[in-house]
Amino acid sequence: MEMRSFLSNLYRKIRPYIPKAYGNYNGVEVKVNRVGDRFLPAETLKNEDYEKELIECVKSNVGRGDKVTVIGGGIGVSSVVAGRLSDESITVYEPSKKHVRIIRDAFSKNGVDGKVIHGFVGILKESYGQVGKASRIKPTEIKECDVLEMDCEGAEKGIIKNLDFQPEKIIVETHGVYDSPTSEVLDLANQQGYKLEDKKWVDESKDVAILVLKIEEA
Repeated sequence: MEMRSFLSNLYRKIRPYIPKAYGNYNGVEVKVNRVGDRFLPAETLKNEDYEKELIECVKSNVGRGDKVTVIGGGIGVSSVVAGRLSDESITVYEPSKKHVRIIRDAFSKNGVDGKVIHGFVGILKESYGQVGKASRIKPTEIKECDVLEMDCEGAEKGIIKNLDFQPEKIIVETHGVYDSPTSEVLDLANQQGYKLEDKKWVDESKDVAILVLKIEEA
């Protein structure tokens, strides 16, 4: 037991210097793991529940032919899933330099057509990785789409309020910890003509939820 603990701690120290490997994240191959991760249960190469709530909502609300825009691409898992379902080119905005490279590689590896823009929409409150020379994009500059997916760490309210068009559906992760409480995002969406279709808690204690919003028919 002590030897296993020693080897585990040693591996974590040298892990950043080991070549990268693909891991399976909710059915999507993404190159974020390391070659030796398979030998450590805590560093599994397969994560079937990765972003479970978001992926479930994407699968239920993206159809063939839908034009999808993703604001906050992360490591590209939900974007790949959306691309597979729509069979159309996906547009992704991501502020992290590292994640831009990961998403582009994920598109290539998983056979998805997409454009990844190194930038953030509206305001930037949090980014996982160095931003570098990320462009700042105004919400009014976003091109029309059928489905807008957002996981943008607190920028969601400003984006919903200032879009120049109304996507048929919005899939958004709320962030109470970044001044975008679920209740306020929902109230704002209602004011913009959307109704709540689905809601899944990611972490209720931190007020993080996935909302599926659909435009009210006249």
